[in-house]
Amino acid sequence: SDTCRGLGAPLARANRARLTELDQTWAAGAAELKKREQELAELRQFKETAPELIRKEANQAAIIAGNSVKKEYEQKMALSAKDSELEKRLAEQQLGSHQQTITKQQAQIDDLKLQVDQAQRDVKEISAKALDSASGRATTDALQRLMEKEQVSTKNGK
Repeated sequence: SDTCRGLGAPLARANRARLTELDQTWAAGAAELKKREQELAELRQFKETAPELIRKEANQAAIIAGNSVKKEYEQKMALSAKDSELEKRLAEQQLGSHQQTITKQQAQIDDLKLQVDQAQRDVKEISAKALDSASGRATTDALQRLMEKEQVSTKNGK
């Protein structure tokens, strides 16, 4: 029985060592299993929240893109408004220039009408004087002077 005890002590030690080793392996396995269960729970939670997260990100991207397009549109509208204002000013300047030309030409027309009216009065006067004195040197001289006057005024009017 001493022999059994002598053989039993190393065997008991080996069993205890083996049991300790199994306990450590079991504890490591349990820790690994707990870690994987935690990862699985996190993945399941992500799976549930991912659509909402994706929707939020998509909405945010859409808002950013919309703001960018809006800003670009506003810039183009501002440039168009400036271009339109510039074209309006140029048109107003051209209109003013045309109005000045029209006013100047109207004054020239009015002046020419006055000259024509004066020439017609002179012709009537000459005709009346010519009829009044059908003979004589005075009529011829007066007629000559009026014609010269008419020629001078016509030349000055041009």
